[in-house]
Amino acid sequence: MTSDYILVGGELYHYGVLGMKWGVRRNTSRAYTKASRKADRLEKKSTDLRLKSAKLQKKALKKEMKATSEKQYQKAREMQFKANKLNLKSAKKAKKYEKWKKRMENEFANVKMSDISKESIDEGKRYVYMLAK
Repeated sequence: MTSDYILVGGELYHYGVLGMKWGVRRNTSRAYTKASRKADRLEKKSTDLRLKSAKLQKKALKKEMKATSEKQYQKAREMQFKANKLNLKSAKKAKKYEKWKKRMENEFANVKMSDISKESIDEGKRYVYMLAK
């Protein structure tokens, strides 16, 4: 039996598990579930920001059309600026989601279905059905 600790100069140091590789996931089922949840969060954030941006843009356009003074017009332009900012943020999240999805595909391409738990497979199915809607 090997120890993961070493005593150096009166101090105890942890040097890791023998044979363990950095970044290697041992429980593929749990890793897949966690990765799927992150992908869902990223996609939801992107969609929410896009919807919020569209609402704000519509509101800004209405205000701009009804503006009678320079101050009201300026306020409408500020709302338009905020909407554009949200739109950019949404695009950034969507890009991050796509990047994460590609990484997931590469990471789990060689994983056998028998290695993945039933719960994780069910979660994946729910995700695919959600995308198909």
